[in-house]
Amino acid sequence: MTFAGTAADDSKLTSVQVSFANTTTGESLGANGVWGHDSVPGWFRISPDQWAGAPSYSWSWTPPANLTPGSYAFAVKAVDELGLETLPARQGRLTVNA
Repeated sequence: MTFAGTAADDSKLTSVQVSFANTTTGESLGANGVWGHDSVPGWFRISPDQWAGAPSYSWSWTPPANLTPGSYAFAVKAVDELGLETLPARQGRLTVNA
């Protein structure tokens, strides 16, 4: 399974980040990209580290492990050059039942 979309801003974006967790087993994606029970949940950057920034960014992300049966929470947000983040009410969020 791959998640994909486009983030857009009226100025330059500096990063696009995802959050992903199995709400059934407690596994989560850490800010360092490590998946597992011992990972501290965080926002993982999926845009390139040396990205110069642009008003929009087409992104895609594939979970680091095969999805096992359970419920998953996924969210994506963008950060602009002022450090402003996508508001929670406007973040792409969904629940996946595998």
